[in-house]
Amino acid sequence: MTDFSDDSLDAVTANPDAAHLEPVLLLNAGTFEEAEIVRLTLEAEGIPALLQNPDASAGTGMLGDSVNDFAANGVFVAPSDLARAQAVLNAAAPTEAELTAVEEADPMTLEEAEARVKDA
Repeated sequence: MTDFSDDSLDAVTANPDAAHLEPVLLLNAGTFEEAEIVRLTLEAEGIPALLQNPDASAGTGMLGDSVNDFAANGVFVAPSDLARAQAVLNAAAPTEAELTAVEEADPMTLEEAEARVKDA
């Protein structure tokens, strides 16, 4: 993913009331699908994220006209979550060996997982 700098974080940390500010742009993804993957990744880590709707007409976008011009596929987070969101997106992807170890550590079989979903 994109490497995020801490430049935008300086303005946020200088303001102790930053948690009450408007959401800040974390990333302008190449496509809406990429933005949705980023949003889901952040939310899996407990970081709420908002997407700018690229299909919204001017004046009806979630965050207003000014956002429509520069962040058609923008992912926004609260200023207080910016540093943590940047860290999540900058984290190294797990290696194949790490993924295999996680899979092997999970004793649930595919059949058991399917049964659990059907019973839910």
